[in-house]
Amino acid sequence: MPSCLQRCVRRQGGNLVVMGTQGRHGVGTAVLGSVTDRFPRLSTCPVRLIRSEAGLSQ
Repeated sequence: MPSCLQRCVRRQGGNLVVMGTQGRHGVGTAVLGSVTDRFPRLSTCPVRLIRSEAGLSQ
């Protein structure tokens, strides 16, 4: 899925990607995986991650 997002960014000519995150970490991320974890490593443009309010209280 991260590679699909990267293709869309390139096609659209994006200069910045803003992604929401739930702030999941540890076992939750390992089990479920996270596009938000993988996408910034692939991205050819800057990525800004915004944590949700729900993620702050967990």
